[in-house]
Amino acid sequence: MTAYLAAPDPGIVPLSAGYEVDITAAIAAHAFAKKFLNSGRTGKAAVRAAVRSATLAAQAMRR
Repeated sequence: MTAYLAAPDPGIVPLSAGYEVDITAAIAAHAFAKKFLNSGRTGKAAVRAAVRSATLAAQAMRR
């Protein structure tokens, strides 16, 4: 989440124990997060919730 908030296109971010997730792809694949982030609403807590939702729904990749 913090990677997306720091840079809108963070790409692949390491999670832990040899796993990583592509945050940009996770948001693109998550209908709610994609729609919300493109709506122009910029409340920090709401953006964090949308990105968190997309990240949790994404499947982590093994490095």
